[in-house]
Amino acid sequence: MRRAISVYGLIFPMVFALAFAVQWQRTDAGRDTAILYVGAANPRVGQSIYHPLPEPGVFRQQSVYNYPPPLAAALQPLTYLDYVTFARVWLIVLSVAFWAFAAGCSRILVGRYAWRSALAVGGLLFFAPGVMHSWNMGNADLIVWACVALGLAHAGAARGGALMAASLLKVTPIWAAVCAMRDRRALGGALAAFAFAGVVTLAALGTGAVGESLTFLARVAPTLGQGEWWITGQQAWSILGHELPALSPGNLSLAFLPLHSFRDVGVLPAWARVWLAIAGVGFPLLAGWALRNRPEMQPAGVLAVSVLFAPILRISYLPMLVPCVLVWWMNRSNLARAGRPARDLRQ
Repeated sequence: MRRAISVYGLIFPMVFALAFAVQWQRTDAGRDTAILYVGAANPRVGQSIYHPLPEPGVFRQQSVYNYPPPLAAALQPLTYLDYVTFARVWLIVLSVAFWAFAAGCSRILVGRYAWRSALAVGGLLFFAPGVMHSWNMGNADLIVWACVALGLAHAGAARGGALMAASLLKVTPIWAAVCAMRDRRALGGALAAFAFAGVVTLAALGTGAVGESLTFLARVAPTLGQGEWWITGQQAWSILGHELPALSPGNLSLAFLPLHSFRDVGVLPAWARVWLAIAGVGFPLLAGWALRNRPEMQPAGVLAVSVLFAPILRISYLPMLVPCVLVWWMNRSNLARAGRPARDLRQ
């Protein structure tokens, strides 16, 4: 089995190169790449990066920029390019992020960077639910997953910096970053990443950086915090023009599970919104408390709970759990072999 995986790992780069060539030829705007392009370019024409704002009510796949401001700030120089060139540069960035994701997961498994294992892991990850979809749609999730995997694969400043970088692109890993900051070196790395992102955001958005951050906190995050459900038939599969029923519910969040009965309500009741806020914050903190004596497991465990109890959990978000599961698996294996608590990964 291992030999077969190794051989597949050597073949997969050719498969990836073929898929890359197909993506390189795309000129369409029907993907998240176009949303990022418009959001990052908006300040240059006097618009907010969040124009138009998400509409009130439960978030329903609206085609609007909904990442924190640092991503738009980092992408703003690229918006001087035409859209097709921007999309190709972004494809390169996401491809590098994919291999960084694979390398991070590989390092968690084998304890070091090894190109053969990274190729094999990459070949398996590419066809995992959500990975190819993220790459195809051009959203920033691959970068978040890469930061998470690299953060959990290291200790010290690298862990703090990588997890903070992931949190500045997507809020979900923030509690894992906070847990990692128990280590002073990780705290230093996290503060350095935060400061660097602040400088980039200020340089790109100027005085508007504060306003954009407040808009995200006051308008965008609460809208996303209502969770989501799919409009009937939106997630259905089509084969030869015949629509098949959706294979699974659109939102797999454990916190949102009891709220599916409100699918026809425009705005969730106040108690439901409070519940989602409590679940999204309370369960990760509870996991952090439960793992307080397991520093080698705490960030990964808290992150896994954060993903599962976030207001929105689509199938395409599940790859963020892969590094968490690998950390758990390796620590479990170390405990079985050594009969004592596993030591944290070291650089």
